[in-house]
Amino acid sequence: TKIDNSDVQKDLDRVKRDIDKSQKSIAESESAKLPLVKQAEQLKTKLHEARQELAFFKEEQASAQAAMQIGSSLEDYMAANERLPALNAAVDEQRRKVDGLEKEWTQVNSKITQYNQKIAQAQGNLDKQKAKAGELSKQLSKGSANMSGAMEKAQKSAEKIKKRLASIVSQVFVFTL
Repeated sequence: TKIDNSDVQKDLDRVKRDIDKSQKSIAESESAKLPLVKQAEQLKTKLHEARQELAFFKEEQASAQAAMQIGSSLEDYMAANERLPALNAAVDEQRRKVDGLEKEWTQVNSKITQYNQKIAQAQGNLDKQKAKAGELSKQLSKGSANMSGAMEKAQKSAEKIKKRLASIVSQVFVFTL
């Protein structure tokens, strides 16, 4: 039984190291993702403002084009004819700005999605490792009661990480909407 317990203890120690690595990986991924989430929020705000400005320029452009139609006064036609090139340029420039912000926002959200997938995969591995550690702990507890405290500590630590991960993922999900 001592030889069996020794092997089980070695396996349990290995699984604990794997759990620590997984927890560290999750924490590092969360930390790396946080600046991207903030950047996505800022880009979303800038994009909203840029779209509003584009809509304004388009309205002005449409108004100038309407003033150049048959039936408009000569003064309205001349004023619109004078403003229209600047409005066309403003619309084109603003459209490029919106397109650039959309592209950047999409890229940032793609990176956030990659981190979310990496975190979810690491969490899945962590759950498997915890289950394995639980099994090994049960095997070992038949011969030694001392290991149960360490296993509970590892499981509590893993649960804390899991709750924190769920909170962060829900926050990111809300902001991407």
